[in-house]
Amino acid sequence: MAIYLIRHAQSTPSDALPTAHWPLSELGHRQAEALVPFLTRLDVELVYSSPYLRAVDTVAPYARARRLKIDTLRELRERDLSPEMTQDWFGSVQRCFENPKLALGEAESNHTLAARMRQAVFAIGQRHREPNVAVASHGQAISALLGSLDGSFGYERWRAMGLPDVFRLQLQSGALTWDGTSLRSKIHLPSS
Repeated sequence: MAIYLIRHAQSTPSDALPTAHWPLSELGHRQAEALVPFLTRLDVELVYSSPYLRAVDTVAPYARARRLKIDTLRELRERDLSPEMTQDWFGSVQRCFENPKLALGEAESNHTLAARMRQAVFAIGQRHREPNVAVASHGQAISALLGSLDGSFGYERWRAMGLPDVFRLQLQSGALTWDGTSLRSKIHLPSS
């Protein structure tokens, strides 16, 4: 069994909308469509997602094509932001990677975020031992989880993550493992 963590496709952030309601951009919708043949080749049989619109819409074309239900889990959501983080976004994220227990304002620390994600993904793996599973989430949430599995995954690797991006995890001997690679290069994504 493999668990494919999928960072959502390109979205359209808007100050007029709560972050949970940010839609995919036009390119993001094409990127989501490009995931259909890729996930088909991986024989994904179950689909989970953060409840945020951009994550659900990233896996929706695949779920429709395969007639699968998308199970949403609040635990797969993005890190809750605080005003302290939005003033200097990249600097704040970098400080969180440098000090995983740092919680800026009311935002989760990387340590807390990783624990939430690890628990959610582990529970999915425990529930479904055989089929391959797609799990759509967000850059901060996925990077915190990957950083907890591989200490070399830090700020620079978070910055290098693509939209979308895919990471293959396995549940082996009661533990989540990751081989340290992204599968993004194997997806035939539209360029613009």
